[in-house]
Amino acid sequence: MSQSEANPDDGRWFDNLENKKERQLEMERSGIPLEIRAKRRLRSLGYRAFRTYYRSEDNESSVYRELDFLAEKHIMSFDVPQGKQFGFQLMLLGECKRSQAHDFFLFKIEEQEDMLAISDFPIRFLSPPLPLTITTGSLPKHYQMPFYTDRIVEVDAAKYRNPGKDNYNDRVTHEACENLLNASKYFRDRYAIVYGSAMANLREEIDDLYEAEDPTDQKTLESRTENVFLKSSDEFCKRFSFPDGILAVPFLVLDDNRYLVSATVDQQGKVAFEGQIDAAVCLYMSEHVDNFRDLLGLGPFFPVMVCKHATLSKAVKIVEDGTTNLLGEFKQNFVEKDPMWIPKRLALEATRLSPGKT
Repeated sequence: MSQSEANPDDGRWFDNLENKKERQLEMERSGIPLEIRAKRRLRSLGYRAFRTYYRSEDNESSVYRELDFLAEKHIMSFDVPQGKQFGFQLMLLGECKRSQAHDFFLFKIEEQEDMLAISDFPIRFLSPPLPLTITTGSLPKHYQMPFYTDRIVEVDAAKYRNPGKDNYNDRVTHEACENLLNASKYFRDRYAIVYGSAMANLREEIDDLYEAEDPTDQKTLESRTENVFLKSSDEFCKRFSFPDGILAVPFLVLDDNRYLVSATVDQQGKVAFEGQIDAAVCLYMSEHVDNFRDLLGLGPFFPVMVCKHATLSKAVKIVEDGTTNLLGEFKQNFVEKDPMWIPKRLALEATRLSPGKT
């Protein structure tokens, strides 16, 4: 049988050029190349990037789902007395979406100031010394975001001339943001286990130091910790060890074959397109928001970075620069004023959370 006569179903399609091209095209439409290219781009920016899985609770049952990428990078460290350091990692959690026909229209938020004032960004996975007051309302203060939206409308470009049917939805972005929200909760809960173990170790150090000072003293737990810092702060810092804090940012990365457009509505209901967008923040609010209160901080919004693959580097730089500014404020207002602030805050937290010795 000649190459052109090969049956695509007989297991020999690889030998047929036409059949091979059909499968290659189908694979390209799947979105897998976009995921691989996004991870490749992140690695070029200094991140450790890989595909992973998370567990989602659906209708009282656990379902494992794929996360297109999880990327990590060290972003800043703070000096602690006795030559120790406490660091922060930036973690990017990403969903990649490819659409054959849909353009994406982002409508500008009209209550932007109020919504941003209560939004928590980045998500604090493992960063007990970073006060909530630093991350709440941080978006307009520290990040040079070009656009904010709470509504992304997807329109099928092939059906623009068919006015008889609804031609818009938010299926792609809604599903992606919901997945990112569940993934963020899963990884935050996992890191809480690491956090708890580190706290237990700190509590043991506090108990050992306290007993070395005065094992018969019956002060309250908080006073015992304060006593350690009054008398044995240098020794505590010599023993100090704690995992890096983790600040997480969810990303929705779209393919480059469609448009990402900013849109507004005037008083007469007319829609205007202002231009194409390189990157934006979508303040997503889930219908299941009550299940994520411990993750979202003071407000109900889940900020998601939205960009195309071509502008992923620019979006990541916006996040990195803003997070560096945020941590710089933390350093100026807390760490520089009191070099013992981080170990003391962690020690007091360990005293509160860990049972320790009685």
